Amino acid sequence: ARAADRVAARAAAVPKITYPEELPISQRRDEIAKAIAGHQVVIVAGETGSGKTTQLPKICLELGRGVRGMIGHTQPRRIAARTVAERISDELDVKLAALRRDLAATGGVMVAFSGGADSAFLLAAAGQALGDRAVAATGVSPSLAEAELADARSLAAELGLRHLVVPTHEGERPGYLRNGPDRCFFCKDELFDVLGPLAAAEGLALAVGTNTDDLGDHRPGQRAAAERGVLTPLVAAGFSKAEVRAASRRMGLRTADKPAAACLASRVAYGVQ
Repeated sequence: ARAADRVAARAAAVPKITYPEELPISQRRDEIAKAIAGHQVVIVAGETGSGKTTQLPKICLELGRGVRGMIGHTQPRRIAARTVAERISDELDVKLAALRRDLAATGGVMVAFSGGADSAFLLAAAGQALGDRAVAATGVSPSLAEAELADARSLAAELGLRHLVVPTHEGERPGYLRNGPDRCFFCKDELFDVLGPLAAAEGLALAVGTNTDDLGDHRPGQRAAAERGVLTPLVAAGFSKAEVRAASRRMGLRTADKPAAACLASRVAYGVQ
């Protein structure tokens, strides 16, 4: 039974297969697929750049290979094989599909929405997965630039999703006012204090746009998220910052190349009160 469940899960996880039509291998994929289906050994010859390396595994995947077993791929060096696997994954938006599945499984999500590249991408994916059960929420305080709030409003409207704008009062927290290296913890702790009950009232999970690159940085706000059980779907799906930007471009999001914009409080050196 467990084996059957694993096969069913692998079959369900197969993404939609697409092919770059300009590649010669793509143009003859039906002929190649028929040959692979009918023979144990098939030799495909083509010029460099014809699509042999990246498109043949996809043809095998579309034939149902890789569900009950593995699709083997040989390269002279292990790093080259991993690069090919990553290229195929990118072409098929495997991580994006996983992100949507994870978001759909929540039943509804409230995204702590700054309007930056990460939270905009997360919100867009949540909208695709959940429809009107995806909600944006932005905390407003003196540390948020007015232009950033205006842009966040515009982005949520462009995505067609509900956007809550709520006041936060991190400036009343002693830890925040001390302005130490852990200042961001108290800011995010306040944000989650405010958004948590709003999300819970609607039966929504609370999520933030942390990506895998953020994990190695000094970000005390991540501790606040972890302590509150706030979801980090981009980390769970394995998205780096570069992958967030690349996937955003494929989705047509105007935030794909938006520069990072730290809050206004970050302009004040630690220790200055």
